[in-house]
Amino acid sequence: MHESTTRRPAGPRRAVVPWVLVAGVVLVAAIAVLRPRPVPPPLSAPAPPPSPTTAAPPAVPTAPPVPVAVTPVAGSSTVTLAWRPDPTEPPVWVPPTDTPEPEVEPTPSFDECLPFRVEMYDSPGRLGQVIVEIWATNRCGRDLGPLDVWFRVSGIRGGLPERWVDAHPFDAPLRGREVHVTVSLPGTVDYYQRIEVRPFAPGS
Repeated sequence: MHESTTRRPAGPRRAVVPWVLVAGVVLVAAIAVLRPRPVPPPLSAPAPPPSPTTAAPPAVPTAPPVPVAVTPVAGSSTVTLAWRPDPTEPPVWVPPTDTPEPEVEPTPSFDECLPFRVEMYDSPGRLGQVIVEIWATNRCGRDLGPLDVWFRVSGIRGGLPERWVDAHPFDAPLRGREVHVTVSLPGTVDYYQRIEVRPFAPGS
């Protein structure tokens, strides 16, 4: 009796093996991909450079103190006392000193600043009259009015003035100006021992 053995074709079984390998590779790759990776530590920010204002200054070597010699003063001391007024003696009042006024240079007298020249003669038109003509120049350093300067003409007899006449110029004797004055004195030139002429200010 002949037995027939039926054998399945080997094709499909051989094809299973590669698929199993491919599945295993895919599984391993999936595990590798899905596996959590370690997180790297965060990077720390770099420290800022030290500020020049906060930097400590370099240490400066200090020299040791030099001892100063002190010269002792013999017999001297300082004592502070509280001042108290003396009740028995009242304060002395000192009057204020007056400020001296500036000295005013006095005006020179007419005898010093009013030089003059005189001419005298008997009047040819009237008997018993002496004509005295005076020319005076103002050297007083200021202008004068006609009534600021007077002249006294005196006839001296027996050592005393017997007659006199006062007169003033008609023109103002301005500074440096010459004025003319004519005076008629009773008498004659020979009658008097001398005839005097003197300038003066009114009220003197």
